[in-house]
Amino acid sequence: MTTAYSGPGALSLPDEDGVTTVPVHVDLTVDPVTGEWRGTCEPTGPLTLTYEPVELTLPGGTPTPAHLLEGVRLEIYGSGTPPWDYGRS
Repeated sequence: MTTAYSGPGALSLPDEDGVTTVPVHVDLTVDPVTGEWRGTCEPTGPLTLTYEPVELTLPGGTPTPAHLLEGVRLEIYGSGTPPWDYGRS
């Protein structure tokens, strides 16, 4: 398992019309203590934040459940298999 990913992705967020998908750039790592993956998420366009779970999809990958946090930067985190390891052996 690789412990980091930096690059493009797509963030799918629930909204009043269903789901909106926005291109993003993410910098992600796995926390060696908790095993959670986390990092920053930079949308390439306008983004309406939600407190609901979102999905992050990386190129060639499977949608992965995640959560967003507002801070100095937009943070994203999740548990389980990191999104960059889905579908890879």
